[in-house]
Amino acid sequence: MLSAVSRPFSWTSDGPDLNDETYEEVSAQQAQEASGGRCPLRRPHMEADTEMVLDQALRSFIQSMQYGIEVEVVLDDGQLLGVELSLDARATRLLLRVREVERDIPLDDIVRICSPEQVPTSTVSNREHLHEGCSTLMLSSTQFLTFSFDTPRLREYFEACMQALVASHQACSLGDCPNSSL
Repeated sequence: MLSAVSRPFSWTSDGPDLNDETYEEVSAQQAQEASGGRCPLRRPHMEADTEMVLDQALRSFIQSMQYGIEVEVVLDDGQLLGVELSLDARATRLLLRVREVERDIPLDDIVRICSPEQVPTSTVSNREHLHEGCSTLMLSSTQFLTFSFDTPRLREYFEACMQALVASHQACSLGDCPNSSL
């Protein structure tokens, strides 16, 4: 389950509030990255438009995350725990809240963001409970955190935005900020 606590950006069971054209552009960008920069889906004149769409999608994602979203965490025994997930004001840490308890996860600690097929079998104790709507954050401490989303499309959107956010944060940590306005 995923729903926005405050809805500047719509999260629904049908997926994020992206029109099909935007989703196709994000998919085209992912395809280009996977093919080493060559993507038959993109034409050179679309470069600026695609970059703008990706920038807008990431900004909307960050804004939603800073307001906070409700999401379910998959526990080791397969039970789902409802938590509020947010991003701090400086966009450097994820914050998880359950009732009165809060835990933060620095973006620097996120080593990998995995779909169910990519989760390493030997390091994850909830593997048998994963489904196509699950996304797992592998942390540097050898711990992990698995979120459950309503649809695979929503999971893919979350993963793509988190990967871009983590990559941008890591680049800035090294002094090579690709876009300091994010």
